[in-house]
Amino acid sequence: MGALPLFLVGLAFSIAAFITMKFPPKKINSIYGYRTARSMKSQENWDIAQRYSSRLMLKQGIVMLAIGGMLITLPISDEVSALISVSLFIISVIVLFVQTEKKLK
Repeated sequence: MGALPLFLVGLAFSIAAFITMKFPPKKINSIYGYRTARSMKSQENWDIAQRYSSRLMLKQGIVMLAIGGMLITLPISDEVSALISVSLFIISVIVLFVQTEKKLK
């Protein structure tokens, strides 16, 4: 059970990334897309951030799906599985922001 949330988050990341890649927000807005002060500073930054973050998010989603699927099948405790899942999710979010902001600099 501990790995199921990671699998579901990976699925959500993948779906959100796919939607953002297919239907990127055209104009800077406060509702949809990768929204940080730096990404919303200019239209050029906005466009770069949408492309870059959606690709990275898709890769991360696929990794989380794969690891979540593997964890479900391994004979480890729910506590260990949950710790791995939460840690990987937090790391993924941090990497997404750090790498995208680095790209925008």
